[in-house]
Amino acid sequence: AIFGLIFLVLLVITGLLWMPLVLL
Repeated sequence: AIFGLIFLVLLVITGLLWMPLVLL
């Protein structure tokens, strides 16, 4: 369960990092 939570957090962080690049 802990690993799943970490994976979810990393997925959200990577999504937030890629969002500006996609918008540009």
